[in-house]
Amino acid sequence: MEDVNVEYVHVQSFMITGTIKHNKSAAEIEAIIEHLYYLLPGNFCSNQSGRNLAVSGTFREEKKNQVDVVLRHLEKLLLEYTITADWRE
Repeated sequence: MEDVNVEYVHVQSFMITGTIKHNKSAAEIEAIIEHLYYLLPGNFCSNQSGRNLAVSGTFREEKKNQVDVVLRHLEKLLLEYTITADWRE
């Protein structure tokens, strides 16, 4: 039997759902979604129906600050929202 090196990586996750403010453009939302998509390749999901938005993702610990900045910007575009992110203070 071969020895196998296993690297454990601590990951974080988030989920945010909310209603997009009426005065915010689709381009603003798309820019944030695109930023998260490239920041979290393969570990990101978003769904938009009308003015309702749901976004979730997982990421390595070292990206926590970058993700937090993007999520705070997203929160400013939402009228009402719920966020699940235990790693946030």
